[in-house]
Formats: sequence, C-alpha cells, structure tokens
Amino acid sequence: MFWFLKFIMEFFAPLTFFFGLLIFSAILSVFGKKILSKLIFGFSIISLLFFSYEIGQNMLARPLEKDIPICEPTNYPNIKTIVILGGGRNPESNRTVSALLSRTTLTRLVEGISVFNLTDANNLIVTGADLMGGRSIAALMKECAINLGVDESKIITIDNARNTREEAKYTADFVRGDSIFLVTSASHLKRAKKNFEREGIFVVPVATDYIVQNGPKTIWAFFPNSDRITNSGRAIREYLGLFYEIFRK
Repeated sequence: MFWFLKFIMEFFAPLTFFFGLLIFSAILSVFGKKILSKLIFGFSIISLLFFSYEIGQNMLARPLEKDIPICEPTNYPNIKTIVILGGGRNPESNRTVSALLSRTTLTRLVEGISVFNLTDANNLIVTGADLMGGRSIAALMKECAINLGVDESKIITIDNARNTREEAKYTADFVRGDSIFLVTSASHLKRAKKNFEREGIFVVPVATDYIVQNGPKTIWAFFPNSDRITNSGRAIREYLGLFYEIFRK
C-alpha cells in the first residue's frame, strides 16, 4: 500500500500529469480522434500554466494553510516535547549534512530548533526513514541539530517511519497521551495533526515552509515559475493524502 500510494501521488504530480495528457492526446490523434486529441492537448497546456502561476499554487494551497494559527511557543510552558517531521533528503554524498537534507526538511528543522530553544524543552524528536540506501532522514536531522547546538542526549530519532501515518504511530510509543509541538510544513499540518491525534497525542501545530506568501505582489508574480509547479505538486499530494485518510481504518 505504501508504494502504491507513492505511485498515485507521483502520477498526479503536475509534470507527470501534463506529459501523461500529451501522450494520451498523441494516441488519440493516431487513432483519428482529432477533435478530442486537440481538446486534451489544450487542457494539458492550460493545466501546466495553472500550476506554474502564483494564482494556481495559491488556489491549491490556501485551503490547506489558511486555518492554521500562528503558534507562540512560550504560551505553552508545560509542553516539553517538540516533534519535527522529516521532509525528504538528497542522495548520499561527501557533502555536509545540511546539504544532504532537502530544503523542506531544513526549514522544518530550523523552526523546530527555534521552538526547542524558546521553550527549554526536554525532548526533540526527529523522524524519517531512508528510502535511498543511506542514512535515515532522522539520523541526518539529528546530526545537523547537534551541529546547531542541541544537546545530543535530548534528541530522539524515529528512523523507521516512511510516511506521516508511521511517524505518528512510532512517535506515540514515546508520547502517547502527552502534548507536543508538531513542526512541519503549513500545507502538511492538517494531515499530520489528524494522524497524531488519532494516536492519542495532543498537538499544538507549528507551521513553517509556507506555500502562500502574504505581502505585496511583485512583477514576478505575473510570470510562470518552476517553483510554483513544485508547490502545486505539494498541495496536490496533501489532498490525495487527506482523501486517503477518509478511507483508512
């Protein structure tokens, strides 16, 4: 089921979806379905443009991010555990540990360490398995956190969790019935919170790595951008994950 869900999420990624429609359009054209082929081709172009503009990514991401309150950690002095969810890694190499973590993971880690320092917490839990044949995401996050001054004895790694569901399940072995700060990307928090609360963990969400940016628009907002295609894909992945949560047992 894990790999099937990964396949489905990749299939609906914007670029995969775009090229899939192009191939389908070409097949229809070969078999003489010229009008339908042109319609599919046009839809593929419109879809790619939608995913690559700020208005498109924001329309997809805003419903995921809009209801998440800004967290002030010092308002929760009794919470002594911070959980930071891994968000991917780069291939193993001789580069520094921070270069091995994805941008998403690094952003979450920095935010989590900030909360850790503000609250003088007892535990910092980092999560994420390795799917690339090297060190786990959690192990890399731990090493990076130590380099940034976190006491090694306060770091707990959950390095066998492949997805959000498993991250919640294995974290519950340490903190079930307790309250935590849950640090992850803003677009991911709704799904993550559902999983952790299902495991009997009380969650104070800490959002970071926002897709929708507030503030005045610049001229670049009116041009397509590859980063927005990536952001649109992240939002689509969350919708697929939330859809799966409806039917999971």
